[in-house]
Amino acid sequence: MLAVLSLLVSLVQAEPPKLQPRTYSSPSGEWTCHVDPSSIYGAGSSQVVVKRGAAQAWASELPFTFWEACVTDTGHCAGYAFTHGWAQMMARGHVVVAVVDPQGKLLRDERIERTGSRFIHGPVSPNPLGLFAQQALDRFVVRVADEDVNGQNEEWWPYRLSSGEKLEPLRPKEKLDDPKPLRWSMDARPIAGTPLTLVQWYVAQRRSSRDRDLGTCFVLVDADYEPVWTLSLPEDFLLAEEEDTVEALHELRSKSGILAVSPKRFELRHVEIHKRVAYEVRADNDAFNGWSVREVARTPYDETRPKPKPFDEVTLQRIASISLPSGAPTDAAEAEKISNVFFDGRGRILFEHGRAKALHVFSDAWRREHVLVPDSKGLDKFRFYSGLLVSAPDGRVYASIETHRDRHLVFSAGGECLGPVELGGPQVAFLASGERWAAGWALREGERVRKLAPGSEELARITRRPSGRFFVDIEAIGCRPSGELAVLSEDNDFELDLFDVVGAPQRTIALHGARADWWTVRYGERWIVLSDTSNAALLISLSSGHVSLARVADGAPGTAHAFELSPDGQELWCATQEPPALHRYALPD
Repeated sequence: MLAVLSLLVSLVQAEPPKLQPRTYSSPSGEWTCHVDPSSIYGAGSSQVVVKRGAAQAWASELPFTFWEACVTDTGHCAGYAFTHGWAQMMARGHVVVAVVDPQGKLLRDERIERTGSRFIHGPVSPNPLGLFAQQALDRFVVRVADEDVNGQNEEWWPYRLSSGEKLEPLRPKEKLDDPKPLRWSMDARPIAGTPLTLVQWYVAQRRSSRDRDLGTCFVLVDADYEPVWTLSLPEDFLLAEEEDTVEALHELRSKSGILAVSPKRFELRHVEIHKRVAYEVRADNDAFNGWSVREVARTPYDETRPKPKPFDEVTLQRIASISLPSGAPTDAAEAEKISNVFFDGRGRILFEHGRAKALHVFSDAWRREHVLVPDSKGLDKFRFYSGLLVSAPDGRVYASIETHRDRHLVFSAGGECLGPVELGGPQVAFLASGERWAAGWALREGERVRKLAPGSEELARITRRPSGRFFVDIEAIGCRPSGELAVLSEDNDFELDLFDVVGAPQRTIALHGARADWWTVRYGERWIVLSDTSNAALLISLSSGHVSLARVADGAPGTAHAFELSPDGQELWCATQEPPALHRYALPD
């Protein structure tokens, strides 16, 4: 059972983790170390800036990127890196362990080759679990998983901070009285003002056919890694696992239960009783091991994120509603019911007939221009995706037929199906010049947006947001005819990034609390509109950055809606699936 559970949890975290720019602080906050990766997966070099207070101590490009690092109050930086980036199953490159002195001199640059596991689906080795610095003892330690996935007897690699010297490795579980239930260390944090380190272990053990342990154990160890205090909570994770199964267990295993450390004090999460418990550490000559620990406070544990403020709702003034002429559409979609409605980014409305797989293209004057019918060869199972349907300036229509792949169905200006093409990514926005922005994911690059010429020559590439962070989960893009770009992405929360015509960053507009399904971006001179297929759209004022919600009462409940800015940018248009109609609204002044 435990093996199956471990496999399920590993599947939950199968997606490679992302590495963003990060600033590390020393325990007192006097020193900081900022690491700016060259790759979102941690491969290659990095720019590192170390400061003491506001003054820069040193800045350099290091030939590796710290995946995890620390900086002490003496100004020493240490950490580990991967020469070929993070990898769970593929044995490539080396693990780097490095120590840098306060002047930027590299005291240690140790390379350990990564090798494949001898266990099926086992991780490559070495597989670092984390690190901690014992400032009072002039050393830092890298925690490394055991190559034997059955043994789970991890190894710790200690190093001298002042010189970079490698000290004798150890197996910390061998110093514990009852290591059998312990699987691996989840976290380790030194306690300032003492030579002690607090370690959290993951506990998983079958006690009988019916009973088992699933929880955690906290152990306080001295300078020789001998235990001086133990708090065992072997069933602490059982309740969460019963309530929410694999996802809840994965969250508990991936989050440290050591909530805070301060001089001679630490705070722990007690999961089963939903408490945050504080403990005090003091030297005690009467104690067997020279130290005593006592509970000093107990408060409710609550990690609920505050709910974002709802968007202001705005009432729009209706200008007109125009119904689709009776009897249309016909042709290839005779007797077929309209299944969806789109705008193509150039003011035209497209109605989809699902069974016939046809798109009926109407001008804003309600004149039907074309019926777009796909060539049936090899396309019998495709569908159109809202927000991924655009027209180019030459009149060609491109419809994405796979949400996460660069595969689009192209129709000529005359309505002829020309077959599938690649445009540079699953999400595309055309400029008036025929150039285009294309967003997608690339191996070893992650998410990126490129500006491409009509012949697909790359003109610009964007991999970072205005904040300097890498893109994560690009949801949609849109651009003005002149080329200014808007990118909607989810990086912990939804935000909209703006770039100029050559891809230079401009600013970011927060959309905290936005739904996860906004997937169409319309970028005008005064407004940006975000929408999906519901009857609501987000209106973003470019002058003030204010975000408001516009909700329309048009259309039958539950049917598709599409939103567009009018060509002059003064109106918000809404096309409804049922009844087929165009509704025009005046935008706020």
